[in-house]
Amino acid sequence: MVHAALFAVLAALLFRALAGGGKMRAALLAAVITALYGATDEWHQSFNASRSVEMLDFIADSIGGLIGAFAGFRLSARWPFFGKQS
Repeated sequence: MVHAALFAVLAALLFRALAGGGKMRAALLAAVITALYGATDEWHQSFNASRSVEMLDFIADSIGGLIGAFAGFRLSARWPFFGKQS
């Protein structure tokens, strides 16, 4: 749950940063970038003996990214400042 929540926040912030180029495009990019970040995070953990690589963590990261990107998309309809009107 923590992975999903943190990566949802990351995706929502990425959506906000990318929203000037179109909201749907920003939501898709935010979800993809978040999933890629989750994958590289798990890969990075493979080099640390005290950490383990978990596929479920990556799945939670990706689901959180989708939720956050969708939330950003929906919030931008209600609060235009969230989706940066260009």
